Amino acid sequence: MIKKNSNFVLNEQGTVQNYIINCILRIAFDANDLSKEKYLIKKRLIEQSNDMPTQEKLDALDNNYDHWRHEHWLTALCGLAIVAFIARTMKGNPAMMKRIYRSLTAAA
Repeated sequence: MIKKNSNFVLNEQGTVQNYIINCILRIAFDANDLSKEKYLIKKRLIEQSNDMPTQEKLDALDNNYDHWRHEHWLTALCGLAIVAFIARTMKGNPAMMKRIYRSLTAAA
């Protein structure tokens, strides 16, 4: 069954669901890219610093890597939780799916 609205076409197989999941994945990939960029900038700054002893540089690099790895996993887990929540919501409540779609299209 296909319902038409002025904004989008909603079918039960999930055209809107695919759009929403793609938006969430795009956000997660952007967050991961930003985290990686921050990591590389900090790494370069640490390596170029002249006032730090070698051991302090190594400790700072380890700390930086641990922080990046933590951000990476946090982004992945948050993205997974959001996708699972939205998938569950979409199966049970089509009206909620329309609201999520509208909020994502307004933000895009």
